[in-house]
Amino acid sequence: MRYNGEFVPSQLESGDFDRMFAGTVYAGDWADIAKTYGKTIPGELELINADGELDALVAKQNEKRMINLSILTGLGIVEMRDWMQSSLNQGSFPGIAPLLFGEDVRLLSKISFELMSNFGVETTQYNFNINGSLIDADYQKCLAFPLHGGLEPDLVESCAKMIQSMV
Repeated sequence: MRYNGEFVPSQLESGDFDRMFAGTVYAGDWADIAKTYGKTIPGELELINADGELDALVAKQNEKRMINLSILTGLGIVEMRDWMQSSLNQGSFPGIAPLLFGEDVRLLSKISFELMSNFGVETTQYNFNINGSLIDADYQKCLAFPLHGGLEPDLVESCAKMIQSMV
């Protein structure tokens, strides 16, 4: 994860997860996962996992994502398709909000630059399947805005208002 243009440092000590999975039936699977994800898992996750409270952490993150998404939809800069709402109703919480379908890529680039410059929020242009169907896919360029719980609602609202002022 990046904030203010820099990667947030890992809080794991080298080998923590390796020791936890060593000698289990999951050791091989863990080796594959660790190559890409293992070094970025916060140390707190181990403590929460050890106490069996991972579900509570996921629920808290999902709640924060929903708050951030609600801010964006409330200000009218996220176009929620029926399939997206259905997915939310079934408990699938997105990591990004696709913004500004059909806008010129130069505007998307400018907005992305301003979000980073003014708020330290990194966005990217993304080809999003607005139909949500693999069979009848319709990929359209948009701006992928992060929804993770690391972004406070006040910050998301400030970003959204800036975006509104630019379109």
